[in-house]
Amino acid sequence: MEKISKKLRDALAARPESLRQIAEAIEMDHSQLSRFLRGERTITQASIDKLGIYLGLELKPKRPPKS
Repeated sequence: MEKISKKLRDALAARPESLRQIAEAIEMDHSQLSRFLRGERTITQASIDKLGIYLGLELKPKRPPKS
């Protein structure tokens, strides 16, 4: 199961824009985004949502199947 954070990190790494440009576009502090990419910190759900929209990702946590 792929974690949402890994999906975001992979998508961000594939973008041609700089981290600073992405952070500015989603109204996030550049240093916070940089630390998130290095795995040094987590980010808020609001930031996850903004990144998902910006990157064109559908981010849904996977749920175990119902028994």
